[in-house]
Amino acid sequence: MGIAIWLVPPEGAFKPLEALISEIAAKQSSPVFQPHITLLSLPSGSRISSDSILPRKADLPETVPITFNKVCAGRSYFQSVLVELKLTAGSTLEELYNAVLGLDEGLLAGANTQSEEGSRYLRPYYPHLSLFYGDVPMEAREAIIKDLIEEGQVESVDGYPPLTIVGVEGGFLVVELWIVKCDGPTKDWQVLEKIKLSD
Repeated sequence: MGIAIWLVPPEGAFKPLEALISEIAAKQSSPVFQPHITLLSLPSGSRISSDSILPRKADLPETVPITFNKVCAGRSYFQSVLVELKLTAGSTLEELYNAVLGLDEGLLAGANTQSEEGSRYLRPYYPHLSLFYGDVPMEAREAIIKDLIEEGQVESVDGYPPLTIVGVEGGFLVVELWIVKCDGPTKDWQVLEKIKLSD
């Protein structure tokens, strides 16, 4: 898969979301992974560090506000059940994505965009936080969401009033980025570097 830049929830949101992901994985016999929002994925094979793929620390925002939109079923393995996030023009999230995308155009240009794997590097940005990875029918994905609602772990799927997921109401403020090597199964993924947005 390559190298990914993750926006990581703060501890107060990270722990309950991590527990939810683990609970779903145990029920579905699916991979466990850490809660995150992928900002950008880059192809493997390059020497990558925060200095080479991120703006200068002084140019990074101190926080990145994240707002939940809805819980829904996606159509790919890594977006099987996810929390869709709001992306508005001029938002900190959009500006950070555009800044990182512009900085890393050279690395992305080396991706084989004719392949299914390579083409994903250039898809329009779709900010989300996955809750379940799995190659299962759409009915099974929707059943997972139904169970989450019935168990009270997800409240207000349409985002009004503010969507609450395992006690995390409305969203959170990201204060840390991770650079992660995402090769092989999720248990083998490696966090290469953690960058705090503010000191």
